[in-house]
Amino acid sequence: FFFFFKQKTAYEMLRSLVGSEMCIRDRLVNGVPFIDVNDWEKNTIYKGVYNHQHHVVRWFWLILNKWDQAKLAKFLQYCTGSSRTPVEGFRFVLKTVLA
Repeated sequence: FFFFFKQKTAYEMLRSLVGSEMCIRDRLVNGVPFIDVNDWEKNTIYKGVYNHQHHVVRWFWLILNKWDQAKLAKFLQYCTGSSRTPVEGFRFVLKTVLA
C-alpha cells in the first residue's frame, strides 16, 4: 500500500510539474493573453506637445479602457505586431511613442 501511494504521489507531482512548465513556456513564447491598459499607459512615452495630461491623450486612454480584450488584442497587434503582452509587462516592450 505504501509503495503504491508513493508512486501515485510522484506521478501526480510529475504531471502537475509538466503542466505548469508547459504553461510557463507557452507564456514566455506567446506572451500573456490579458492586456493591462493601465500598465500600457504607465509605460508609454509621449513626445512633442503631448503628455499624460493632454486632453487627447486622456481621451485615448479613456477609450482603450472601455474596450474588451478582443478589441484591445487587435489594436495591440496593430501597434506592436503581437496581440499579446510580454510576460514582463509593457515596461519591457519597445516604448510606445505617441507623437
